[in-house]
Amino acid sequence: MLNPFGSSLVATDLNGDGHTDLAVGYGSRAIAPESGGVSALLNHGDGTFDNPDGTFGAGEHYGAGHNSLATADFDGDGRPDVAMIDTVQTGPGVRVLYNRCLP
Repeated sequence: MLNPFGSSLVATDLNGDGHTDLAVGYGSRAIAPESGGVSALLNHGDGTFDNPDGTFGAGEHYGAGHNSLATADFDGDGRPDVAMIDTVQTGPGVRVLYNRCLP
């Protein structure tokens, strides 16, 4: 189930199907215990989105305390990755979440 406390959003084609998908960041476990992650919402191309694995990457949650996301191909593999400001999990800094949506 998608957490209702999203605090940041980026739009990009995460799975290479030509449709703009969404990565939604959740930044505060104080607000909701299941937050602190980044969910990939995959666009079906008909106005609906799906959250197949719960979070970006491989079903993992990442540190709470982030409120900004950016997307780019950080590792040069041709897939858009997501970077987030992480002020809790790893201390102040940037964490890159590598895209595993494409085979």
